[in-house]
Amino acid sequence: MPHNLRYSQYNRKSKVANLEILSDLRKSHYVSMETITPEWLRARLDGDRGKKAELAEALGIGADKVSKMISGARKPQAEEIPKILAFFGATSAKVDPELAEVWQQLEPSERLFLLNAAKAQLAARDQAQKEPGEEP
Repeated sequence: MPHNLRYSQYNRKSKVANLEILSDLRKSHYVSMETITPEWLRARLDGDRGKKAELAEALGIGADKVSKMISGARKPQAEEIPKILAFFGATSAKVDPELAEVWQQLEPSERLFLLNAAKAQLAARDQAQKEPGEEP
């Protein structure tokens, strides 16, 4: 019976950690959406039609959707934000090339799953370090 109690306590902690991770993801997407404004895009595209077509291709969307983002009629979708930032070289993180190659091959839902799993793993590790006498 005590074993089941520990298991349920672990699951409760895990669910709380997962909710916090999802909350952090949503916040990060909102912050990124606010920084990718029509003005931000216009400044980086600098009126270059060829560059707009390249951005559309990098995002896997039509040039008309990029035009709508530039005009403000369409907001960037959450899965498009990292691609937009990478296209303009606006990311500051140094990424392992092998990891980046694998990441690019994943579907957005697979990326979200792996990101959540990695953050949950880090949260569990941090929790274990805080409570050395308890089992995770």
